[in-house]
Amino acid sequence: MKVSVITVCYNTAECIENAITSVLSQTYKDIEYIIIDGRSTDGTLDIINNYRESISTLVSEKDNGIYDAMNKGIGIATGEVIYFLNSDDVLFDEDVIGDVVTEFKKTEGLSLLYGDVIYKKESSEMLVKFDTVNRKNLIHRNLCHQAVFAKRFLFKESGNFDLQYKINADYDWLLKIFLSDKYRIKYFDRIIANFNYGGYHAKNVQLREEERLRVKLKYYNKLNFYIRDFLFKKRRKISNVYEKLKNKATL
Repeated sequence: MKVSVITVCYNTAECIENAITSVLSQTYKDIEYIIIDGRSTDGTLDIINNYRESISTLVSEKDNGIYDAMNKGIGIATGEVIYFLNSDDVLFDEDVIGDVVTEFKKTEGLSLLYGDVIYKKESSEMLVKFDTVNRKNLIHRNLCHQAVFAKRFLFKESGNFDLQYKINADYDWLLKIFLSDKYRIKYFDRIIANFNYGGYHAKNVQLREEERLRVKLKYYNKLNFYIRDFLFKKRRKISNVYEKLKNKATL
């Protein structure tokens, strides 16, 4: 089973080498590595070219943002499975791809698999588990694309990332897949990547939240969404209070 790993970048000379080496060091070798560069000017291409013989495809040209670049990668990919690794993120260890392929092979009809990530912000980090994410609650939850492996045919059937969204096109695409009953989706209890919190989405909080609400309302009518959102937040608050009380009782 060939896996297409796609990294999109623009002027990320300070970090892209770590992303590249985390892919090239994988013990599983049937990997097609695609890098889509936005015509960097800071030395990024010099670093990429140091590994050029091990990179399946390199495209360096101007684009219309991260999702346009990701769509270019999808158009080039020939693997049965597609995975996106940002240039400032790294695969968690050298066995990630191999373990994911094993999981796909042992689960008949699996279309999409997602695991966990290590969330890194400045000098701190924490494990983010997505084990409770499912079809019913993704509308209220988060699932970063660094945790997700998808069969390539999903993009053919459901379309690529919608470029009207500058920050949330991956969330929009994931909701479209999760809310469909056509595809088999599975959580994999494994850390997939170290996810670095930063970049455009972190610096543009207002746009991110406005887009996210637009995406949600695309799939639910307004009244239905706000009722569901209110109930979800109530349940989460009660659950958090219960966990605090339980932790105090064990001290």
